[in-house]
Amino acid sequence: MASSVADADMSATEYDLRIHDGEVTSLFRLRDSGISLVGKEIEWRIDGVTRRAALSDIQAIRLTTAEETARGPLGTTTCQIRFRGGGAVTVFGGNSESPDAADRRACYETFVAELHRRLGPQERARIRFIAGYGGARFYFLLVMVALWTLIWITATALALLGLVPLRIRTVTALVLGAVMTPGLFHLLQLNAPHIYDPRSPIGSARAGSIGDTFGHAIHEIRRGMTLARGLTAAAIGAMMFMILVVLVAAHQRVSLFEPGRAVMAFDAVLARTGPARGVQRKGIDRSLRVFTFAACPLSLPA
Repeated sequence: MASSVADADMSATEYDLRIHDGEVTSLFRLRDSGISLVGKEIEWRIDGVTRRAALSDIQAIRLTTAEETARGPLGTTTCQIRFRGGGAVTVFGGNSESPDAADRRACYETFVAELHRRLGPQERARIRFIAGYGGARFYFLLVMVALWTLIWITATALALLGLVPLRIRTVTALVLGAVMTPGLFHLLQLNAPHIYDPRSPIGSARAGSIGDTFGHAIHEIRRGMTLARGLTAAAIGAMMFMILVVLVAAHQRVSLFEPGRAVMAFDAVLARTGPARGVQRKGIDRSLRVFTFAACPLSLPA
């Protein structure tokens, strides 16, 4: 089989990048570094043990992209390589918090480009080139970001209408939301799951689209939807709505600890039973919604 890359261009090249034998979400857990492209193989070391795999054993490559905001990076820039048999190695590209951020990013992009350049036609036809987060992770983060945005918009509207006192922490939270919200949406935009072009891995991996992801998901749901599944989904939705209504209604009960309500209850008891010899109202603190009693020993009939 003729190689798509000349043998002279397949020399061993080592890249000083942080690595992990799987997928991690925290850069603080990264203890290993260094990965090499040796001909048509990949070589790396985990906990001092050398591991090697052929490019022909690659099953999938997933690229994710971090987003830089005014308050620092969001997400991680990674290249996760999965092999047949279940093994994997994840290469990290660093972020703005790294002291050598520019050099590390350039080294990472060079590694990704060289890895894809060494893949032959058969490998490119068989490997799954995926960009962005996995489906479940992406939709979970999308729901969380949507809720965050809704809360921030509501809080901002209440503050502008004067319904919320503008304290320092309130203003700080609103400013933080204004800075973080666009960055979170752009992070999801970059990492919306899609297929990238191995001829231009870095550029095409950043071309995610939330709208296209939603359209693909809706198309898949419609294609697999039947009458029975539709009725089941409707029943589940109605049940969740009823549970929500019950939970909301359960919190709309009268509280004896509302301002003045405990005092009114005490006065009603005195009006019905008359003042007791051993109990008298000593003081009422309406701001704290509590009142105290002075108790003295009761003389019980023999």
